Amino acid sequence: MNIPERIKEFLTEKKQNSNSPCDQCNSDCCKGPGFAIFENIKIIYEKYERGELIRSDYNFQPGLSLSQFIFKYFDRASLNGGLLIFFPKVLTEDDQLLSVPPWNYWQARDYLFKRYKTYGCIFLDKRKIDGDYSINKCILHNNRVEEEITEKPIDCLFLHCNGIRNIVNPRQVESNLWFSLLDYHFPNSVNIFNQQFPELRE
Repeated sequence: MNIPERIKEFLTEKKQNSNSPCDQCNSDCCKGPGFAIFENIKIIYEKYERGELIRSDYNFQPGLSLSQFIFKYFDRASLNGGLLIFFPKVLTEDDQLLSVPPWNYWQARDYLFKRYKTYGCIFLDKRKIDGDYSINKCILHNNRVEEEITEKPIDCLFLHCNGIRNIVNPRQVESNLWFSLLDYHFPNSVNIFNQQFPELRE
């Protein structure tokens, strides 16, 4: 599935001053990963089923169904009751996954990330450790991310850097437009998900 043209144009305009590829990076954005949409999730799960999700320091649990995989490795939230989004969980100490409740998601996430020591997105190739600026790689990155909906969470295309470790924080108007574009091009995501996975209904 190709990325809708309007979304592609928006991302191209936003990233025209970026010179830092996000397939391998030592920035901090992957400590609090961007969200996926359900279309991303299905492709990530296919990669999981083929045994292609590989980290050097963590083994993904084998044999999970799609609903079990989502429940284990993603937090779910909705934007104003509309667009359903899936945040990859982050690793804490002892290989635990930090779960954020869906109610008041943004505030809860901010609180928990400050309270617990975390080591970055579960889909990095290894732990992201404060003060260690060696390169981390996203195991979901691929060379089609700017043209197609792939396993790379779509929100990870929205945030970008200008130089090494220099995150360009989006303006509120940019974030609002981004959410609106996704909600428009991927409508009824909450209902579609709830119909397919009633056991995961909040």
